[in-house]
Amino acid sequence: MKKLFLLFILLSFCSCATWQPVCRHDAVYSAIVVGEEYPVRFVHGTYKTQKHIRAQAKIDGQWQYIEPFGNVIKIGKSDPLFFEEKIFSFQEYMQITKNRIKEPDKVY
Repeated sequence: MKKLFLLFILLSFCSCATWQPVCRHDAVYSAIVVGEEYPVRFVHGTYKTQKHIRAQAKIDGQWQYIEPFGNVIKIGKSDPLFFEEKIFSFQEYMQITKNRIKEPDKVY
């Protein structure tokens, strides 16, 4: 029981920069939900020293970051520690993800 509690505490404090799947899952979830009403895309870059991905939606003519917050998606703020490197459409990012599942050792 003690080990399970410690694992819960560890996972509670993990962020995108320390546990890679979190940012990817949050970005895809946000894009799926908001994509029903707005154009969406993914922005890949570096947060601090780690690779990171965020979702954006085109709202009122401007690309804005979106992220889950509880059971809603909110408009996020840009972060000065996040450096954008590449932008992917929803379809492009899903294809890259599909390819990673097929060939996990290949670099994309």
